[in-house]
Amino acid sequence: MISSKTPFQNVGYASLAGGACAIILSILSGNIFFILFAIVAFSASFAIFKYGYLLAPMFTKGAKIVEFHDDFEIPPSQDVVIRKTNNVYYATMFLGVKIYESISDKPEDRKTVFTEMFERLLANTNNVFSLTSLVYAKDLSEYRAKIGTARVAAEIRLTQFKQTKKPDLSAINREKRLIELYTRQLQSLTQGARPMGLLFYLKTTSAGLTRQDAIDKALAQSRELKASVSNALNADVFPLTGDYMKRCFEWEKTLPTTPQELEDQLV
Repeated sequence: MISSKTPFQNVGYASLAGGACAIILSILSGNIFFILFAIVAFSASFAIFKYGYLLAPMFTKGAKIVEFHDDFEIPPSQDVVIRKTNNVYYATMFLGVKIYESISDKPEDRKTVFTEMFERLLANTNNVFSLTSLVYAKDLSEYRAKIGTARVAAEIRLTQFKQTKKPDLSAINREKRLIELYTRQLQSLTQGARPMGLLFYLKTTSAGLTRQDAIDKALAQSRELKASVSNALNADVFPLTGDYMKRCFEWEKTLPTTPQELEDQLV
């Protein structure tokens, strides 16, 4: 199973520890060159640790590194999984889904509308796709604190967006939806509801006689799927790359065994 931390983050852990020691030793030595070098190295290590999931695809694409596994490969772009069976190439792409509305909080008429929207999505999609949801229980006290912090952060971002000279309406609406979501979640917790984590992702696969043909078809399918799902479910849909894509691919075979293991993999 894929490690709960990215390879870049594993290196980041070691680099952070080494960088901290280097800063302390350089300060003790009094050499300004070593102090500056240690600070730069420590900052770079933190960036690798924090944003390794973004840096990995950029690095492999720039270096044109192809990952070869037993029965599949991952190209430098780190956004598709490729298999070859009987001289036919199969390309699989994954999409993340963020839904800002909970059906359980809606009245019956809204639940009916949501069901109709989902049925319309199925009717308007020409290609086969899977919608996977991972469900797990969350720690109540920790979850309440995270939701409260997230709502405050969303309120701050909303204020900042409104104060710009040319307000971005899409960003403002997104933050408003987030605030409404966090408010509903906090209200449900005060009413005794147990917090549940829900993770959605989409998968689509295409076939081609060449590797590039399969990739191009999968890319076209993922774009069509993104447009259909985002419009039908009023959700944010985005391509998954790097370790996030690999985790979804691995989850198709083996799921995390505990809620903590799943949340660690999402860091």
